[in-house]
Amino acid sequence: MKELPDSLHNAVVDGLTLLLALRLPGTPAADTVQATAQVWSVALAAGKTWDAEQDIPRIQTAFSLLAAQTDRWPAPRDLLGCLPPRPERLKLEHRHQPTPEQQEKAKAVMAKIQRALATAPCWQKEWIHGPRSRSVEECKRIYEANSQKGKRNG
Repeated sequence: MKELPDSLHNAVVDGLTLLLALRLPGTPAADTVQATAQVWSVALAAGKTWDAEQDIPRIQTAFSLLAAQTDRWPAPRDLLGCLPPRPERLKLEHRHQPTPEQQEKAKAVMAKIQRALATAPCWQKEWIHGPRSRSVEECKRIYEANSQKGKRNG
């Protein structure tokens, strides 16, 4: 059976020790504390993914809430009900606010790039594919020109 990682298991043991000190009705016998901790570890690991860094403080908070609110020995599901949500991950913000001068410089650079691309061979695709449609007369001229080349080389 899957159990919690050691660091989380230790946090659960600390929490159970806190609850044991309260001597609530239904508290397990002192000689079964290890078995109780193991059962809680298995129950809490079932179907859950835990992250020690985020979840140890959450488990400690949940046990503190249980100790303050319960009047009977709790079940593992009671602890899960007291778990606070995981802290929200930090989000990056876009904070760059260019000045009007920077915007003008950027526009000038973009215009320069577009002028350079306009004359770049990779952007002039007609040399690869030719015009999209040719007239019959143009096709005849191309055919004749190619025929004349073949006669000269032959």
